[in-house]
Amino acid sequence: MWETLLTIAGALGGVETLKYFLERRVNMRRAATQADSDDFHILRETTEFLQAQLRLKEERFAEQTERLRELQRELYSESERRHCAELNLVMTRCDNLDCPSRRPPRSDSPESKPPAL
Repeated sequence: MWETLLTIAGALGGVETLKYFLERRVNMRRAATQADSDDFHILRETTEFLQAQLRLKEERFAEQTERLRELQRELYSESERRHCAELNLVMTRCDNLDCPSRRPPRSDSPESKPPAL
């Protein structure tokens, strides 16, 4: 029986066939390890790409936030300037309708009436 198996093994490739059967498990582990290594490499590249994208988005967000804050500061200062002007107008306005130096003149104040001819 052994002689028959050795003859068949010799006919099918001899030593290479024996090496295949003996190293079959080792080759399967090597293939699994290579597949895991490739998967790890792909995952690492994907992680690095996503981190770069996140960093760019954070930078854009910081720039937009700074622009928004600058616009809000300008709006606040303009609003403050407008309110100061309105307060000055209220403080200097003359409510006496017949006052000749009324500021601002209205349609019924003496300054705004056309001169009599």
